[in-house]
Amino acid sequence: MTRIRSLLLGAVVLAVAVVFARPIAAQDVRVGPEAAWVEVRDLAPVDHVPTDEVGSTYLLLSELQVNMLDDEPQYYSDLAWYVIGPAGVQSGSTVSIDFDPAYEELTIHAIDVVRDGKRLPRLNEEDIQVLHREEDLESAMYDGRRTAHVVLTDVRPGDVVRKRYTLRGAHPALADHFALYTYESYYEPTRTVSSRLLWPADAPLRFQTHGGAEAPALATRDGVAEYRWGTENPTPYVDEEDVPYWIEPSPSTEFSNASDWSAIVRWWSELFGEAEEPGDALRGEVERIRRRNATRAERARAALEFVQDEVRYVGIELGVGAYKPTAPSVVLDRRFGDCKDKSVLLQALLRELGIEARLALVDSYGGRAAGERLPTPYAFDHMIVRVELDGSSAWVDPTATLERGELLDREPPPYGLALVLDPATTELTPIPASDPARRRVEFEKTIRAREVGAPAEILIESTYHGASADEIRYSLAFESVGDVSRSYHDYMKEDEPSARIATPLRFEDDYEANVLRSFEHYTVPDFWKEEDGEQGAWFRAGELGDCFVPVDAPGERVFPIDLGVPEQVSYLIRVELSDEWSFDDESVRIENPAFRFAYDAEFFERTNTLRLNYDYRVLVDHVEPQDAVEYADEIDDAYDLLHFGVAYSPTGVADEGGYWALWLAALGLVAAVVLLGLGVAYAVVRDRTIATFEEEADALRGRSLWLSMWMRPRATARVALDRGWQPWLLVGAMGLIALRGLSRLDLDRGEDVAYNLGVSLVPVVVGILFGPIALYAAGWMYALSGRLIGGVGTSRDVRTVLGWTWSITVVVGLLWIPRVLVAGFEAFSLDTPIVFASASRSVLIGCIDGIDVALSFWLFFAAIQGIAEAHRFSAWRALGAVLLVVGTIVFVVLVLFAVALLVSIALKVPGAG
Repeated sequence: MTRIRSLLLGAVVLAVAVVFARPIAAQDVRVGPEAAWVEVRDLAPVDHVPTDEVGSTYLLLSELQVNMLDDEPQYYSDLAWYVIGPAGVQSGSTVSIDFDPAYEELTIHAIDVVRDGKRLPRLNEEDIQVLHREEDLESAMYDGRRTAHVVLTDVRPGDVVRKRYTLRGAHPALADHFALYTYESYYEPTRTVSSRLLWPADAPLRFQTHGGAEAPALATRDGVAEYRWGTENPTPYVDEEDVPYWIEPSPSTEFSNASDWSAIVRWWSELFGEAEEPGDALRGEVERIRRRNATRAERARAALEFVQDEVRYVGIELGVGAYKPTAPSVVLDRRFGDCKDKSVLLQALLRELGIEARLALVDSYGGRAAGERLPTPYAFDHMIVRVELDGSSAWVDPTATLERGELLDREPPPYGLALVLDPATTELTPIPASDPARRRVEFEKTIRAREVGAPAEILIESTYHGASADEIRYSLAFESVGDVSRSYHDYMKEDEPSARIATPLRFEDDYEANVLRSFEHYTVPDFWKEEDGEQGAWFRAGELGDCFVPVDAPGERVFPIDLGVPEQVSYLIRVELSDEWSFDDESVRIENPAFRFAYDAEFFERTNTLRLNYDYRVLVDHVEPQDAVEYADEIDDAYDLLHFGVAYSPTGVADEGGYWALWLAALGLVAAVVLLGLGVAYAVVRDRTIATFEEEADALRGRSLWLSMWMRPRATARVALDRGWQPWLLVGAMGLIALRGLSRLDLDRGEDVAYNLGVSLVPVVVGILFGPIALYAAGWMYALSGRLIGGVGTSRDVRTVLGWTWSITVVVGLLWIPRVLVAGFEAFSLDTPIVFASASRSVLIGCIDGIDVALSFWLFFAAIQGIAEAHRFSAWRALGAVLLVVGTIVFVVLVLFAVALLVSIALKVPGAG
């Protein structure tokens, strides 16, 4: 059983784990032909190589054949790969086969190079080197496995390299337990994946498939059950980032002869044997713990911390020792052991203290995936302990180090499911999920920048609670404070290259509360940067941004997104400024099933302090693929809010959201409204007599009616009526709808230029098609309503004056051009974080919108004046004609809605229809 931990190597491991190579030894490796039961496949010529999808080699064949009919199992493997270019020659010209000499016998049948259809043997006994490498040595693991290694001669691009070998034997601790797990595809294209199993027909065996793999084909003959499965040219699985560790991306097939999980519990119990009597050393340690701790909870915590911190982790996984734990007295005496050794020692200590504890098996890599596996001892690679205290269970990992805090308040190990070694166990037991409150981090950054252009100070206080404190404490145990300080300083310089350490990095660790704090203090000479005549500064909640998990191409996501262990992170940025600054308060909330994000910006004028407060809570450990787009969009929105900037101009403050900007925007809007009111008043006064417009019309004849429509709309309408209907006025109708559509378009696709340009054509097409229809329909409706209240205009007259009015609305529609220049693609989006983050952009957009509103009101007034002149009555009566049309339309819509509602109700009545 293995358990990866990054620990310092012990003297025992250094003594036994020697790396060496030596010639082949007879007891290690044999060379000989395949057994009679093996079916050797003919390798077809290579007619196609998917060079765009593979690297330096192309796997042609991956075949496994298993024989469980004899006393010892036999595993035959046949692998062949095609060599692509010089890189393939480099990587594909060696053959390596791993085996455990303690119980496995390796027989190599053939190592060949196939060139131009000819087989060139490369298996020479004198070329085989047996390496003793111990790949997990740095993780304090020693398992005694060896590697048969052959360096091939004369391998060229376009060759096929093939190796065939058999491993015979089973681990002595596994007794009669059998399990097999095979993958049906890999992350690169493969030509053939094939498997075959020979099994006694009268012996029980179960199998199941995962990820869409096809079920094995079964044929029974002469008391032998033969299973075959595999595929030709399997589809490579998607190699995505941030896939949860418990997801198996490849289709797979598994076999097991275990009946249920209780059979696995019985096997472990038999392997462990009877618990030994505690020796004097163990009883002495128990008495020491009992004397120093009064309560059961304190004693359980002391026993755990003793095993975690004073019994170092070393795994010597040789022979039966890979599964059978060492006696607690031996572990205590030598003060080292692997996960099962430390777990058994902890259980012995707790039971002597009168505290119930159960051993539990987990899968440290697959986690909750164990719940989808068939029962088998191979489903687990790690052991932990469940401790019973005051009616509650605490799941603890004896191989962890420097964990602190109350036992029942600690975060459970993140393994999802466990097989508790209890005679009553029949199923896997869920391990409680992590509570974000148990993994809490608080960052507080204070920026003292009270004088523009002068150096600033930055102070950062980081507070880690619970499991987060454990992780920082563990890392500090293996690094000097100086190394950690340099690491923190380098991180600060990513934002502020000129940052210098003002006072040394300092830590405070409260073991009882399990709270660890760090204190950083920097001076930043170049905090203020000059650009375009302004002094500016940018700052961000960088550590919080590091907690986010961004997603590329979320719409194409195949597997869930791994968010890690749920956590809670808060970040406060406090910026101390001079009295020349002012900011608007702002509050944003983002609610997503996967996370919650809150942002609050407050400015305190009395102290001239800007406070940016963030709170981020991860609620789940993964996001399903169908929710990836929503998650990605909202995590990007949250990320945009982590950055904040201010700018100072010698002529005034140009900050993010300053009050002066609001006043400027307000004055612009007031001026527009005043001008609009004056224009309306002027036009109303001129509306006293019809004759007045006749006189003005005489003065306008021969001039540009498009210009006069802005100042004298009714007189211009009279001249337009004299000139009559002009077909080119339809262009104004088309332009009105097209440009209005562009200015109101909501794309919400960020920088997806192709999508934006494509959708932008929609209002243009709609304007061309529906502009003329709208103009003719409006002319007919307003002519009818006007005649009902005493008017004399025809639909042609109304259409003429509306056509002239609509032609000048092109100016209003063209406002989208400056809007795009200021806001970019956010001009076409309801989500505008870039605009909101800039006061200058916000002001300009506000002014453009103010102009738009003012002009829209004026153009409505001009249309009313035109309709009035077409019907030869007052503008107020023209307004009534417009309201009559609008009211009629609303009434018809309400009637249709009521009818539809009644019909839907009737259809729901029992027996109706």
